[in-house]
Amino acid sequence: MGLEMYGPSLPGVSFEKSPKHLKKLNLKVDNIAYLIVHELIHSQQNIQGEPKTLLENVVIEGAADFLTYHLTGKVPDTVDYDYGYKNEEHLKKKFQKVMTGKKLSDFLYNMSESPHPDIGYFIGFRIVESYYKKQSDKKTAIANILNISDYSNFAKESGYFEREQIK
Repeated sequence: MGLEMYGPSLPGVSFEKSPKHLKKLNLKVDNIAYLIVHELIHSQQNIQGEPKTLLENVVIEGAADFLTYHLTGKVPDTVDYDYGYKNEEHLKKKFQKVMTGKKLSDFLYNMSESPHPDIGYFIGFRIVESYYKKQSDKKTAIANILNISDYSNFAKESGYFEREQIK
């Protein structure tokens, strides 16, 4: 589940011997419950095969983050979310240019090079949040989020990339 990423935040545990990327993430042990819920949500997602595009990967992770937020009332306490909210318009434009590609490292799982290695979780969260806010039937919206089959259409329906989106 990735619980080892929280070890350096425990009292008496030193970052000295930890991989650099864990220092960057600055994960707090207080957020372990969030991670557990996020990973359990993945087990409820009806994902057909391996995700093929950056968009698919980002929406899958963002959906798990959004539904975790929906259940816990907490957003992830990460540097990526702080940065994401402050730089959202720039990130959105950058993402749109590459979202149909297969390269993930500019937005996901780039622990060694990027100062914001998982900024795609934030983008995915915002896409899913935008979709959810537009739906009148919230139960059906959650079911749809767990059963996305056409990620491009889902992103379009979310309205996230439109100029006038729901805040």
